Amino acid sequence: MSDKAILAEGERMMDNGNEDGALLRFELLIGRAQQDKQLYAKSLHDAGLVYYNRAAYTKAMEYYMKSLDICEQMRLTKETAYLYKDIANVYSMCHDYAQSSRLYKTTLTMARKIGDRSLANNILSNLVFAYQPSTPISQYRAWYNELRSHPDSRPRYPQDVLLVGGTIYGYEKNFTAAINEFRKAVAMAKSRHLTLINLVSANASLADAFEDNGQLDSAIYYQNLNLKIAEENKIITLKINALQSLSNIYQSIDRAKALNFKAEYLQLNDSIFGVNALNEIQSTYFYHEMNKKVSTIDNLSRTNEANMKRISMQQKWIITLVFFTLLFLVLLVIIFRQNRKLDSAYKYLFEKSQRTIFLKQKAVRGQHTAGKTEKADERAGKNVVVEPAAVSATTEKIRPSATDSATTEVKRADDDVQKRVNTEKTAEDRENTYNPDTAKDDTLTDEKGKAILTEDQKKDIMTVLTDIMENREDFCEPDFSIDTLASIANTNTRYVSQVINEVYGENFRTFLNSYRIQKAMERMNDSVNYGNYTIKAIAQSVGYKSQANFINVFTKTTGLKPSTYMKLLKDQQEA
Repeated sequence: MSDKAILAEGERMMDNGNEDGALLRFELLIGRAQQDKQLYAKSLHDAGLVYYNRAAYTKAMEYYMKSLDICEQMRLTKETAYLYKDIANVYSMCHDYAQSSRLYKTTLTMARKIGDRSLANNILSNLVFAYQPSTPISQYRAWYNELRSHPDSRPRYPQDVLLVGGTIYGYEKNFTAAINEFRKAVAMAKSRHLTLINLVSANASLADAFEDNGQLDSAIYYQNLNLKIAEENKIITLKINALQSLSNIYQSIDRAKALNFKAEYLQLNDSIFGVNALNEIQSTYFYHEMNKKVSTIDNLSRTNEANMKRISMQQKWIITLVFFTLLFLVLLVIIFRQNRKLDSAYKYLFEKSQRTIFLKQKAVRGQHTAGKTEKADERAGKNVVVEPAAVSATTEKIRPSATDSATTEVKRADDDVQKRVNTEKTAEDRENTYNPDTAKDDTLTDEKGKAILTEDQKKDIMTVLTDIMENREDFCEPDFSIDTLASIANTNTRYVSQVINEVYGENFRTFLNSYRIQKAMERMNDSVNYGNYTIKAIAQSVGYKSQANFINVFTKTTGLKPSTYMKLLKDQQEA
């Protein structure tokens, strides 16, 4: 059988769902057909498609780039256009919509040039799905109008029109119209027996529209349909998307279910989209572009050297080359020196962070041995007027895991304080004493409406807040707020806000971020339990919904980006 026949047979197998047989034939051709560059490039491209379908995106990207190098060298415009489309699809799957949009636009230009309407319409759909906040809605409408104005022969074309239209309605917050379009798309996928991908795409779009419209039961129904399809057909990426969506939906309905879906989603997501895999995918295309530029420069240099009749032009090129070489060397020296300074600064900030973590761990160990009786002893030894109910309530809330002996001592301290209160407390003392049992409903304020707290009250509240933030992990929940903190501390938000502002000298958001970033660094250091977590997973584990927000806060707090911190930590552990 000839190589071309083997390639054709492999493509038939891929169309019929026999990916194992198809991949075997493509790999066979890759190993022996390198002399026929065009056949070799096509085999690489087809093998990459198989790996893409299996969610092996790093491997798919490797094969795509090898094929792209050959196709661009041979100026195979059509094959090059399809390769750019497939490379853009990989970036979309990795949620890098900025890069995928750039590549889709490149593909669209090529598709229009070669007159491939099916490819152009496919790209128009993908451009709408790869949403970019910086792109105006009018541009998405323009792409949609072009799609509708140029029908093609693909079975999925009518459904694409519905999906794109519904997606734009969603961008415009017209969820009722979006739901109508997506319902039609689901019905069309079933009635016309379109591929499974067409059906699940419509299901997912419809579920998202229901969620945005507040119809959570319907959203759950369609996401569960996709989850079932994903499990039956072993489509990992579909399962990841369904699990993530279900986790988000259940967040306000059933926190336990939401956490279960989230845990399964993070585990699957990290297995495919780990930090190293994403870096490899992003760097692969970058190196291709750099090599292409270097190759272009080399070709220009060879052309100029061969063109002896243009001496003057040659001289200009030589002078320019010398100038830029010198400039490059100067810049290289400057960059080298700056990098050395930057590395030193990073190491200093990293070591400072490590010392902070060490000191905190040391303080926590000391707190465990002495902190359980310190407050009771202090209250028993001082003539401080405190409500006995406040002492008991604070002790129970802050030290829920105390041993029997520590509990006995706290109760003794309570009895002692009770006696002092019964014999020594005056009416004026009772008015000025901080009592968390009544603080929620009875806030004393001055003429300007500001809560009135004595220094002892502030100190008591500060002790409670510090204990909550140091010994509990409630603040790692995404919806943790000042109301939550006040509720746990058994006081009110005005008292909490005043203590944070006046004692810590910062607002609640800064106060919360400092503990979350500290916890994030501790988890990054904990390679046993969190060694396989990505930056996004770490961010979510300490309460950040947005990875970008976490990176900004982490950088502002520590002076280091999370990726830099993790790299320095890895270097330290390997040293």
